Formats: sequence, C-alpha cells, structure tokens
Amino acid sequence: MEEYTREQIQRADDTDLYVFLSGRGEQFKRCGKEYRWLRHDSVMINKSEDYSGGGKRFCQDGVIFTTGLSGQKARIKLLVLLEAGVDKCKLKELF
Repeated sequence: MEEYTREQIQRADDTDLYVFLSGRGEQFKRCGKEYRWLRHDSVMINKSEDYSGGGKRFCQDGVIFTTGLSGQKARIKLLVLLEAGVDKCKLKELF
C-alpha cells in the first residue's frame, strides 16, 4: 500500500475538488446545491460545505440527511423513490 505524508493528506483535504477538476477541463452537471461529475456520475460535490469535519465528509460520501422521518421511514421512502426511477440528482431534494 502506498504511503502518504501528513502534509500530502492535508493538502488533498484542503483542495477544492470542483475547482481542481474543472480547471483540468472536467465537466459537471448542477443538481440542486451540488454538482455531479459527468465522467464519474457517483461523485457529487457540494459547494456550500465550507467547513471541515464529519458533516462535510458524510456529504462527500453521499449521505442524505433527513428531518422529520425516522430511519425506517427514510429507508422506505428511498426505496420507493429508487424503484420509481427518480434521478440521483433529485433524491436529496426530496428529503
């Protein structure tokens, strides 16, 4: 496994991925408050998250936060929406 220095890890963590990739010609599609990378459509970048910590990391990992729904109801809603073929970009807006 390749090793990285703490400095390299910190530099990567501090890099704005949207600016980095778009500066290299990569294209994005706006999906609500986020941008979906067209080359790898599972990558979503939330430009409104300008803090570090767990919340930012969860958003980067694709976690959808809900309000007013229990975990079980949120899972059922997600399953129904996915089964209905709702676009990935719209899922977060519907929660």
